Amino acid sequence: MAFFTLTLVRHGQTRENKEHILQGQKDTKLSEEGIEQAKALSARLKDEVFSHVYSSDLQRAVKTAEISLGGKNVHLDKRLRERHFGVMDGKKTGYFQRVAKKAGFDTFEYTPEGGETPQQVKDRVSAFFEDLCQQFFATVKSGESLGNVIIFGHGGCLRLLILHFADAHQCELPDFNRKDRLGVSPNTGVSRFCVRIDEMTKKPLVTCSLLYCGEHLDV
Repeated sequence: MAFFTLTLVRHGQTRENKEHILQGQKDTKLSEEGIEQAKALSARLKDEVFSHVYSSDLQRAVKTAEISLGGKNVHLDKRLRERHFGVMDGKKTGYFQRVAKKAGFDTFEYTPEGGETPQQVKDRVSAFFEDLCQQFFATVKSGESLGNVIIFGHGGCLRLLILHFADAHQCELPDFNRKDRLGVSPNTGVSRFCVRIDEMTKKPLVTCSLLYCGEHLDV
């Protein structure tokens, strides 16, 4: 089977992360700590060569990519943005949780007025992934490595992309993170996957080798 490797990275910390504020699609900046996290990630990735680099166009993701990869050309895509939380953008997460609970919803499933539903976010990030697969699998040779891809995004949108892998592409997640309990990656957390093309069905098969790893932050 032809394949490509895929690394997913959440952006570095922002002031809003530290203060537990929902950012959504507000274009917030990395904090000093977030910049240091991106530098630590750079040290972790220094021996890797990525053939393709993609990022959300929000600056906290773009800056993380630029710092960690030393200015390598980054392709921006709005489909990798964080979920838009409507009237809750800029509000404290504790307040959001209380409103969601009062409405009878889990915080991952509640949709505030003017916001995106989780399914809408999942649809756009999965569309990005399926387009990426089509790009790589247009011409395939058995056993060929098609590239080493890295994507810089956000906690919520990357979580939903991983759930898409589990739901649509037979991806088994580690037992300690069953998909019904999947949380959000730490800032600059790294997840790794191998994406293979089934040459009979022409459908991607995804396997997970690493999920939400932040070991570089402990150095």
